[in-house]
Order: sequence, then structure tokens, then C-alpha cells
Amino acid sequence: MSLWNLSLFDFLRVANPPLSCHCPGGGTTTQGASSSKKPSRMGPWFEFKLEALELIYGEALIPILYRRYKNLHNHPFVAETPFCEIYDEQCLEKLLAKWTQSIVCEALEKAQVNNENWTTNSPVDMVSGGAAKFGDDPPDDFSDDSPDDPPDDPPEKRRKRQTKKYRPDWAGIQRRPFSRQKCPNILPGETKPSSKWDHKSLPSSVKYPVPTHSQFIKPIQQLYTYCIQSKSRYGFLITDRELLVIRVGWMRGSRKRGYIEHSLIPWSNNSETSKRDSNTLT
Repeated sequence: MSLWNLSLFDFLRVANPPLSCHCPGGGTTTQGASSSKKPSRMGPWFEFKLEALELIYGEALIPILYRRYKNLHNHPFVAETPFCEIYDEQCLEKLLAKWTQSIVCEALEKAQVNNENWTTNSPVDMVSGGAAKFGDDPPDDFSDDSPDDPPDDPPEKRRKRQTKKYRPDWAGIQRRPFSRQKCPNILPGETKPSSKWDHKSLPSSVKYPVPTHSQFIKPIQQLYTYCIQSKSRYGFLITDRELLVIRVGWMRGSRKRGYIEHSLIPWSNNSETSKRDSNTLT
């Protein structure tokens, strides 16, 4: 079924399905946390606003975002049971694949096909992290040895196995025409239940140095590490309550000390809750 006479702006502002998180609290599900890179500074990303995006990309973004489409697919049907009952990270990923990924990919496809300024033949998609190529080597501080590795395995084989153990849950990719090879991950993303991470761990002002004792900081450090490994300046972490988007970079005069800027979008944001402010991101 298709939606008629609807803009991408309205299509992307539809209400998300209400979710119920039943995950136990305490600790995190972060893998490889001990080897995560640690940023030297963290603070709000004040420029991440619709007004700023329109100012930067106006000539290309505004016509695509607000034009009316006659062939948008209807939003996916999501049954309250079982998709909206979140018991662990895997439950949340199943929901996101059915709902969020479908909507994002539909919007990306329409934006690229109808954009006269889009000159590349390599469309951008949101895919599962395993569908993207992620780095050539494991982090510098990974050991070649692992208690799970057979003792007779050569070091290179063990390093390849370790690389596969730690990868983002999600990826943004730019497809290569006529290629069956995995495309590099240009936008790493992580999934966490809200019981394992929430925005309370984020500083409301710039923090230098960044406190690292909290378990709730570790997923952000993991995402920061993924951005460095994939040479991507942007990443995201999504829970059943909110979306965290980050921008990373190097501090002035240093290639060893990095920073994270962050912005939050609540899961509950939609066209109805944001009637008074059409610039609210959803």
C-alpha cells in the first residue's frame, strides 16, 4: 500500500510505536569495553538542529524534504506483541530492523532518486553492522592472544577472529554498483536497551577530562572507538527511549586527544508532540 501526497518531512515525523522495556538494569552489554578509546573532552552538539541543517544543505535538502510524493510505502505494521516488548538487546534490534530501518531506507531512496544534485551512482543505505566492512585490523591495544583461540592458530588468524568479535550493530554504507564486496561502514551505530544506557550519563556542559568510572559512559566510548576505527566523524546509539547522535574529532593541535559532541532525540518525538515547534527533530 502506498501513501499519497506526503512529504518526507511528514513521513519521518510519524509516531514511533510505544515500547515496553523489561530488561534488567545494572551493568552494560558493552563488549570490549576495556579496549575502548577514551575521549579527552565531551559536550553538547549545539549545532545539530534542523535550522542548521537547512542552512548548510538548504539548496539540496529543502526541495527533497518538503516536496509531495505519491509513491511512499505505508509505514510498517508493528504488532504490540511481540515486537514492542523489549526483553534484551536482540528484541530491540528486531524492532528497529522492522520499523526504523525500513523507514530510513525508504526516505534515503526517495531523497537520492529525486535529487538532481545527487551525482553519484552509489546509493546510501542503513544496514546491519554485519553487512558492512569494518576496519582492516582490530584495535591497537587488542592482544593477539585470546583464551578462546586454539593454541595452534597463527597470529594473523587470531587477529581476524578478534576483528569479527567487535563490530557495530548498525552501519551506513554507500553501495558500489556491480560489486559483491561488503561496503565500508561510514556511519557506525549501536543498540542498547534503556536499562543499560540513558542520557543521564551525558554531561550538560563541556567536560574535560571525561569521567570514565560510570558504566553508562562505556557504550559511548565504544561508539567513539568505532568511529575512529571506521574513520567516520559521526555515529549513533539508539535505545527504546532515545537516539543519541555524536560527532567526533581531534582536539586542536593533537592527533591523540579526541572529543565527542552529542545530541539527543527522544523516541517519543513525533509530529503530534512537536506541533508547536516544526523544527523538532524526530
